[in-house]
Formats: sequence, structure tokens, C-alpha cells
Amino acid sequence: GYGVYINELKELKFGAKVAIVTNAKVGGLYLQNLLSRIDCPQKFIISVPDGEEYKNMQTIESILEQLFVSRLDRSSVIIALGGGVVSDMAGFAASIFERGIKFINIPTTLLAQVDASVGGKTGVNNKFGKNLIGSFYQPNAVYCETEFLKTLEKLTALLVILRIIDQNRQNLWCPPWSQFDPQGKNSLPLLVGQLVRCQKQAMR
Repeated sequence: GYGVYINELKELKFGAKVAIVTNAKVGGLYLQNLLSRIDCPQKFIISVPDGEEYKNMQTIESILEQLFVSRLDRSSVIIALGGGVVSDMAGFAASIFERGIKFINIPTTLLAQVDASVGGKTGVNNKFGKNLIGSFYQPNAVYCETEFLKTLEKLTALLVILRIIDQNRQNLWCPPWSQFDPQGKNSLPLLVGQLVRCQKQAMR
């Protein structure tokens, strides 16, 4: 299996090239923070368009082209920094570039932290439907930083939480709603941790 770390992203050290896949919006908020924590020979930034409509093979081709131009190889690492769309595409690109390279997921939305970042689901859409082209490719690690959720609206957060709990209401590993203390000192980190572990168990 792979590790899911809640608020444990301090320093990442690699002995190979690293490509960070993100978009302009997320990159503008968190990219410099992440870059300061990465120690590696070379870092490359791959910016993809923001939006579900760009989750397609054309964007994957663009990611792959930039990986080849930057001369990444089998020892290199792809890091996804963004929501579910970025996570899905970066993971899929990692799974097919030179038959698979290391992939680290750093989701920046609550839904991505709880859902898209666990279970190894990657892929893109096409004219026949959503996520019909893709693979199951487990990340080497998932880092969920609740500082990325500070701009999240309370209503959006609640809707996401209710969706995850509803999806797992038959899952014995999912803790009951009564265990969540929204007024607790560390409520958000604890909540994300509980839901991520719940979702990961459900995918087994």
C-alpha cells in the first residue's frame, strides 16, 4: 500500500528529476510553497488548463510532450498539485509515461483529498463519457494539507462531507457522524483524516 499523510508535508527529497502538474489558479496559491519543500536535481512545472472540459487526451498529450522535452526518465517523479481533474490527469500520465513512473498526489480540494486522491483512479474523458480512458495506478504517497482548504466555503465543505458519508454509509469502517466534532480544536485535520481512511478502506 501507500501512505496517506495528513499535515505531514515538510520536505520531499528525490534523487531524480521532478515534474509538478498543476494549473494556473492552484499554482498561484500554493506552488511556491511546494517548491520550497522539494529537494531534487531539477524541477519542472507543467501547467494544464483549469476545468473538467480539459480533462482529455489532448491535455495528456501535452503533459507527455513536456515530460519528454524535459528528458524525464523511469527514475523521475510526477507530483500532482490540484483538485480531482489535476490528480486524475497527472496520475494517468504517470501510469503511461515510459510504462509507469513514481507518482505523488498533493490534492488541494476537500473532495480530491477524500475521494480522487485514494484508490488509484486515474483517467480522462472522451465524447462517449467520463473517465472511460484511464487506469488504476496507485500513488507512492498522498499528502493532504488542510492549509489548502482555508478558502473552502463552509457550505461546499459540508456538501462534500455529506456526499462521502452517504457513499460509505454501508461501509463498516466509516465512523458515524456523531464522532465528528465541528467545533473541535483540530476538527478539520481529524475530519479529513477520518474520511480519507474511510474512503481508502472502502476501495479495498
